[in-house]
Amino acid sequence: MRQQEHAKVMEIELRGEITSLETKLELLRSRTEESTAGTDTQTKLLRQIETLQTQYALASENWHGIESTLTSRVAALEKERDETVKRESDVRRKARDVNSKSRRLEEELEAVHDRARSLEHDMQEQAAAMTKLQSRLSGAETALNDAKETFEQEKKVWEAEMTQRVEDEKLKWRLESSNINNSQHQGLGLVDSGQYLQSPTTTGASLSQPHRRHHSPSPAFGEQNTYRRPIPRTFSSEVGALSPPPIPDTRSHSQSRRSSRQPHPGTPPLRQDSLPSLSTHLNGAPSHLGSVSQTPSIHAFDPDDAFDSTSSPHRTIADMLSTSASGAGPSVQLVERMSAAVRRLESEKAVVKEEMARLAAQRDGAREEVVALLREVEEKRGLEERVAGMRRELEEVGVRYATTLEMLGEKSEEVEELRADVVDLKRIYRELVESTVK
Repeated sequence: MRQQEHAKVMEIELRGEITSLETKLELLRSRTEESTAGTDTQTKLLRQIETLQTQYALASENWHGIESTLTSRVAALEKERDETVKRESDVRRKARDVNSKSRRLEEELEAVHDRARSLEHDMQEQAAAMTKLQSRLSGAETALNDAKETFEQEKKVWEAEMTQRVEDEKLKWRLESSNINNSQHQGLGLVDSGQYLQSPTTTGASLSQPHRRHHSPSPAFGEQNTYRRPIPRTFSSEVGALSPPPIPDTRSHSQSRRSSRQPHPGTPPLRQDSLPSLSTHLNGAPSHLGSVSQTPSIHAFDPDDAFDSTSSPHRTIADMLSTSASGAGPSVQLVERMSAAVRRLESEKAVVKEEMARLAAQRDGAREEVVALLREVEEKRGLEERVAGMRRELEEVGVRYATTLEMLGEKSEEVEELRADVVDLKRIYRELVESTVK
């Protein structure tokens, strides 16, 4: 529209100039006709008029060509200007979009930085907690190893003590079995010979001292060294002066032995295990044969011993086994204490295992949190790379925008120069026409 208006204005101006020139030409013709009085002057004027007409025709043709070229160039320049304005608006819109996007990305980057700082702080706290848990775990493992070592040591000591006890019991059983056999043979010999025993009781040091055993409890439980207190047992019978000694009944003997197992008050803790010894020989006094005397007391062995010695030849293996079972009380107590210690160690072991499982669960949770933190850090790095790429694109768009503005300025300068050239051409032609008219 502007080009058309501009072309119309120029056309109107040119037509006005043409009309003014025609009026001037008519005036000149009239003046020449009036002023020419002769043929020479008329011919000169006609020639000048013809030359002026030809020049005017050529000038008008040239002017029309120049005007058409100028109008076409102006139209092309205006079209380029419109396209440049449109591209400028597009570039400005894109620049606004890029600026808003960059601001949004910068805000997201700030949020990511804040989150990364908080995650790093949490990761440091988790690392500190992990170090503490690892130290506690190492302490628990060392305590568990120490407990295992002490348990193994106590187990070895207990096994050694039990083997020693078994060896002692075997040795004691052998000695007591030999003593029982000897006592049985002696009792049978006395029955066959018809002799009566009237000697005082002998102390059981000769028989009981080899069997007395010093029990040393396990050092793991810290017991003190003690001796077993014996339980005295007496057996007595009356014999006639001339009749052979009766063989005691096994049931009555066992009942008397059970009744005699109860300790008398004030009984000293000494064992007197004695066997009857011959106090008289074949040439002994007859007064001893005619009197009724009490047989010497036969005291039992230590309850810890495997078997009890007796003067009865009818002592069975069941009696000896019952005696050995009754003497196993301290060993059972020791085993119970050892089992209690083992249960305590097993409970401590279970507690340590639970603690280790809890620490392992906490460690796995800390590992998962660290993995999540690492993933978030990787995402943050990806966002930073995207922001860097957006910034580069923004810089490229800014450079393109600057180059577009420069190109637009150059085009506008070219348009101004062309307009100035058109004005100069008009002025030149006007001067030329005026000079030719004059």
